[in-house]
Formats: sequence, structure tokens, C-alpha cells
Amino acid sequence: MAGMSITLRLPRGMVARDDPIRASPASGTTCLTFRSSALRRDVGLMCLTSSASFLGDYGIEAIQADTHGSPEFTTGMSSYRMAVLKLPEIKAYSADVDSDDRNRPVYRATSTCNVTAASLGRGKYLFSNFVLRNHTMNAEVVNRADVEYVWRHAARSRQPRDP
Repeated sequence: MAGMSITLRLPRGMVARDDPIRASPASGTTCLTFRSSALRRDVGLMCLTSSASFLGDYGIEAIQADTHGSPEFTTGMSSYRMAVLKLPEIKAYSADVDSDDRNRPVYRATSTCNVTAASLGRGKYLFSNFVLRNHTMNAEVVNRADVEYVWRHAARSRQPRDP
């Protein structure tokens, strides 16, 4: 994305590729889709955006803390208060939420996802959504430690290029 560069180190067995479907140059949004080599399926996404409405489309109303100290994340069924993800470089908020990882027309919460978002300053935001567990198959999809690993490296590597 113009004005910001983020380099990711990925956990073993995970690959990332550009996601042109979710990306929107008009809103200053670039996205990556993460894939598990072992499971042979997409397991998450991470987007860098300049659009607060993009975050709203994914259920995050505002990253600025509310009167209770943290933002909320809303799914098709519930609302979740996000907790601070401890990163020394940025203040990120994270929540484990119900999710429908199949994107069906009717929302069915069959999985647990980890949603994390952070304001990077200068109107830029970083957002991710990773499937942690598929409850219909009773199977772990992504380990929470792997999600935090991706975020730690993203936070360390961000290099603002704006004047």
C-alpha cells in the first residue's frame, strides 16, 4: 500500500498471497490471504487499509477505545469486547469470536475465529481474521500462537514512508 510497508514472517506450514478480491485501491486497502499447507485450505486474512468503513464491513465499529477501554467486534450473532494484544510496537485489540468460515448465505457459527485490529497512525489500520477451530469437524485450524507470531512480525516491520 502506498505510504506503508509491512513485511511478514510466517509460521512453518503457512503461506500468504495477495488477495485482489478484498483489496480496494480506491480505499487504500491491500489484503493477504493465508493458507495452511497441511490442510490445503485458506485459514485467514490480513488487510492494511486507510478505510474505517472497510473495518466496519468486517464488524469493527471503531478501533479507538470506548468508555470501557476497548472496542467491540460484531458478528452475525453476537458482540464481543476486544482485549489488548500485548505488542510493544503498537496497541492492537483482539477477540475470539463465533464465525462462519464457509461464507454461506445464511450465517451459521460453526467455527471460532480470532479477529485482531490496530490503528497504525496517520489513518492506517491493520486487521486480521484467522480461523482457530472448526467445531463441526472438531479440529484446530490455526494455533493462536501462530496468529500472534504473524502480528508480532507485522508490528515490528511496519515502515511508514509518509512525509
